[in-house]
Amino acid sequence: MQIHRTLSAVLTIASAALFVSLLFAFTGERLGASALTAPGGFLAGAFSYAAFYVPLYLLAAAYLLVRNGFRRRSVVVLTASILPFLSASLACKAAFETVPSGPAGALVDLFGRVGGTALFSLLTALLIVLIAGSRRGLSGNGATRSVERRDAEQEELVSPETSADAPSSVPGLRPILSS
Repeated sequence: MQIHRTLSAVLTIASAALFVSLLFAFTGERLGASALTAPGGFLAGAFSYAAFYVPLYLLAAAYLLVRNGFRRRSVVVLTASILPFLSASLACKAAFETVPSGPAGALVDLFGRVGGTALFSLLTALLIVLIAGSRRGLSGNGATRSVERRDAEQEELVSPETSADAPSSVPGLRPILSS
């Protein structure tokens, strides 16, 4: 447990340093210590305003380390959240860069700045909805188990083993055809 706390502290410090570095990168102020501003400049250039998600991601990972009990679902959801982050960064590039490059540039060329931004924003929203909806399926309790149980019961009712000559497997139900 001590290693988890240590790793959590390292992630929290890294998150704070990246956040400060991003603030310096977006405000345009330069400090003498380029080691502090370089990561923020890189993230800002690569992901635009969506780069602020990286410190949040590190904080969420730090929280998962110190929380009691390991939940696979939380780790999977945190990892899957990278996809909406990437599509949001492409939406930011399409909206805010004068000459967007890569996939953002291709959609801006095809649909214009507003259309490209709208498509990447819709993709981001769709990915968020899919991840939120998949949380139920990953939990493995409640609704998922009851659906599996109901499907198994329906298969038993319709199984080919049940014939008109055999007694009904459903209590209180008599066979319609009797010989």
